[in-house]
Amino acid sequence: MSVIDKLIFEIKQAIPPPVLEVAFMKRKGRNHKYAGDLDWEIRNKVIDARIRVDLSILGAETINVPLRHAEVQFLENQDYRTVLRVPKSLTKGRPISQVIAFNYWFNTVAADLNNGWQTSSYNIQSCGNSPMMGAAQQILRAASPAPINSSANVELIGENVVVINDYMGKVQQGSLTVRVGQDEELSNWNGAAIFHLSRYAVMAAKAWVWSNTIIDLDSGCLYGGAELSRIQQIIDGYADANDNYVDYRDEVIQAVNAMNDGARHQTFLRGLIAGQSR
Repeated sequence: MSVIDKLIFEIKQAIPPPVLEVAFMKRKGRNHKYAGDLDWEIRNKVIDARIRVDLSILGAETINVPLRHAEVQFLENQDYRTVLRVPKSLTKGRPISQVIAFNYWFNTVAADLNNGWQTSSYNIQSCGNSPMMGAAQQILRAASPAPINSSANVELIGENVVVINDYMGKVQQGSLTVRVGQDEELSNWNGAAIFHLSRYAVMAAKAWVWSNTIIDLDSGCLYGGAELSRIQQIIDGYADANDNYVDYRDEVIQAVNAMNDGARHQTFLRGLIAGQSR
């Protein structure tokens, strides 16, 4: 069972089938407004239209994108701004939702330079090789600033279009650390995280049902729709579903989504323990 199938199954378990048919298929009593597939309607109107969009904004997966095949544009009279157009073939076919940093990969000279001084290319074996000189060199290296081999002064200005507001030399020798959106099947969600996502989907479905049927049902009951009174009572109970959806997204789904991204979760853990997680 795919993630999408699981979400649809949970929605159909939580909401009575007659309510779903009235909301998504526009069926009232004997009146079938149009034929269609209920599963497809739920996916199209709830999962694709809202859930996947919100999850993509949060960022699905953190990846490093090599820029060798990216289109680079240097802006005229702006020496410290570079525009990159990243093809989706480099981002697993997904749009970039957040850009984190530009990193050098191959330019080791740039990585070794700090304000014009080389920090790690000095060879103590060439001159004055002694335990005292070795200890002195270690003290100097410990006191020197860290090599500047990346820049966080980057921003997303369009779909897969990134601008680097910094001078980083030949950018095609580097990579971008970015977060990409969700794929069509939400395939990066796995394990126990799917249970949280299922609850989230049920809230989204109830919110859609309430906002898209409450006025029609009032009119139906007023003009002889008494057969739908029980259905209307159920839908009236979904009045706060949208607020619950927003609260659950902000308080739970953001955290679960971050932990579901292995690279982002490791970065968070490294920040807690001030070390490296492999």
